[in-house]
Amino acid sequence: MGLSEVQFTSIPAYPRELSPASITGTDGPAVDLSWRGGRYAVEHRIVGSQDKSAVEDGSAVAATTADKSYTLSGLDYGSLYYVRIVDVAHDGSTYAGPINVYNTPFSRAIDDMESYTGKI
Repeated sequence: MGLSEVQFTSIPAYPRELSPASITGTDGPAVDLSWRGGRYAVEHRIVGSQDKSAVEDGSAVAATTADKSYTLSGLDYGSLYYVRIVDVAHDGSTYAGPINVYNTPFSRAIDDMESYTGKI
C-alpha cells in the first residue's frame, strides 16, 4: 500500500461547528447552542456578551458545562450577542473556538391577535 492510499484524520483541539450558524436570528430571548468539542476537552466555557471585546478576552463567561450543548437565556430583545466556546483540557490549557454572532428579535407576540373576536 502506497502513502497516497492512506488517509490521515485528526480531531482539532478547539471547539468547532457551533450551531446555530453565525449571524442567525433567534426566536426569542434565548439561543440553543450545540457544537463539536475539541480532542482534549473535559469541560466547555460558554463565553457570551453584547460586548465583543469581553468575548474576545474571555472575561464574559456565561457558564461552564461538560455537555456539548447549552441554552444561553435571558438575552435582551433587539440586541446583538457575541458567543464563543472555549474548551478546557484536563491540564487547564484552553482552546478557543471562533466567535459567532446572534441577533435577538425586536419584539415578541404575547397574544394571538388573529384569533381575537372582541368577545370575552
